[in-house]
Amino acid sequence: MKIYNEVILIWNDTTNQFDTVYEDSYDHDGPILHAAEDDKINWKKKKAEISEVSDLINEMEDDIKKVGEGMKDWSKATKNLNTSLEESIRSLGKNENMTQRIY
Repeated sequence: MKIYNEVILIWNDTTNQFDTVYEDSYDHDGPILHAAEDDKINWKKKKAEISEVSDLINEMEDDIKKVGEGMKDWSKATKNLNTSLEESIRSLGKNENMTQRIY
């Protein structure tokens, strides 16, 4: 079977048909898959499968949003912890209650 990658045609007014100006093709001798006929496709099942996938995608989007919100909360908590630790260290240093330096 001949498979065409590209075909360039030009209309011939004399013959009232197209003439091939250029073609890029190759001969294929391997297996060929055919599309199923419409009457063999269970469209209700396909719609249900699409709906299930859509629901899963929506759940994943919700989870990603929750993770993003959690990361913001984690970042805020980390910043607050670091600020509190710095204040505690300064306070201990001023009162000369630190026995060794903390870096």
